[in-house]
Amino acid sequence: MAKKENSSDSNMAEKLKSLISIGVALSSEKELTNLMQLFLEKCLEVCHAEGASIYLLDKRMIFHDAKKNPLMTPQKIPILRFLRTLNRSQGSQEHNGVIEINKKSIAGYCALSKKTLNIDDCYNISEEAPYSFNS
Repeated sequence: MAKKENSSDSNMAEKLKSLISIGVALSSEKELTNLMQLFLEKCLEVCHAEGASIYLLDKRMIFHDAKKNPLMTPQKIPILRFLRTLNRSQGSQEHNGVIEINKKSIAGYCALSKKTLNIDDCYNISEEAPYSFNS
């Protein structure tokens, strides 16, 4: 007698097929710009997210400019290079900016704590959270 497949097994099989398909697509792309775009698209698809971003940790670090702020002594500040975003309503954008790694921003918090966050509504983050959404 054949075992009847239940819906959770079927759902898991579909997710596995989707992940394999994503892996094949990512491994076949050689152009970095296209790879980042594909990666963000697949992240939105798999996570059912509204938006996603790619940052790179800059290990060289930057220095505060003592000339612009003479009361602050120059110090090394780790940064994240903001490369690319994809948002369902605004599309894909390349970025060239940097953000300081601290616990004030969501990306900085994740980089420092080495934790991922799943935020249902970035416009409604609890005031007790150490980070905030800075659009």
